[in-house]
Amino acid sequence: MNLTTILIILLALFFSETYSLRKLTFLSMNIFKDIKKNLVRSLAGEYNVDKISSQLEGYRNRSGVTMLSFENCPFCVRAREVLNEKGVKYEDIMIDKMDENKALRAGNK
Repeated sequence: MNLTTILIILLALFFSETYSLRKLTFLSMNIFKDIKKNLVRSLAGEYNVDKISSQLEGYRNRSGVTMLSFENCPFCVRAREVLNEKGVKYEDIMIDKMDENKALRAGNK
């Protein structure tokens, strides 16, 4: 599905009386989520899926709070601020500084 098709569908749904704003928002968010996932996977290129899956599983299995982040991502910056304000101890793994960062993003489900 190309971008033009997606925009036409979204506009048709927006002007249709059968869809509420809530349904439209949910639908459009899912479409953009899928587009983003496909883009991230294509940027990652070839990588060892088992190695990346194992690395991500290791992060998930750690005790406490572990945050995979980007140094300058506004959402990540805000999350760090909130965790610090609340006094939460956490491990911040900035994947944008890692060689395998694109693969980690693509492997994250």
